[in-house]
Amino acid sequence: MTGSELPAEATPFLLWLAFKGVVTRDEIAGRWTDEPGVDKLVEQLLAAGMIGEADGTIYLDDSGDDLLRDACYGALTDSERQAVAAFVERFEPIDMSLKQAVTRWQGAQHRTGSLDKEALAVVDDWMGLHSQLHEAISSSEPVVSKILESHLGGLDDALERFVDGDIEAFSGGEDDSYHSRWFVMHELILRTIGTRR
Repeated sequence: MTGSELPAEATPFLLWLAFKGVVTRDEIAGRWTDEPGVDKLVEQLLAAGMIGEADGTIYLDDSGDDLLRDACYGALTDSERQAVAAFVERFEPIDMSLKQAVTRWQGAQHRTGSLDKEALAVVDDWMGLHSQLHEAISSSEPVVSKILESHLGGLDDALERFVDGDIEAFSGGEDDSYHSRWFVMHELILRTIGTRR
């Protein structure tokens, strides 16, 4: 299987698997419940040696990692990759600040009920960074928005759930938390320009 033979739904699945490290079939079923072809995709990727299975867990194999990199990188022309690279220069300080905010948030006293002063300051910073991300994407070349549109929607959704009272929507361990979605988006950005973590 080559990048050009990779089914369209494989890239988001492999990005998620790269983020998770190892998963069970139950975790796959839970996360991809709205994707009816995921069982077939898993079997195709296993048969092609792109993912592996051992001790009840599934993981991204080296050849699958290479295929994912090639699929992300090969999806764009040279000029589109240059546009994404220009966006990355604006994205990196936002990314660094978000990581710092997550660290501060995890140390703040927000799990005991109402948010304390430190937690509220982190939330203010987070909202500002989210706005900066929107601005950086909207003012970049259209290819950036095209690549990140679905990820941005997921981030918007996580932020909205947080505002509605779901405290875990910021940095919780679930796949739909803001931090988890950010990580997957960042992985896509890096692979698109041919950079490794």
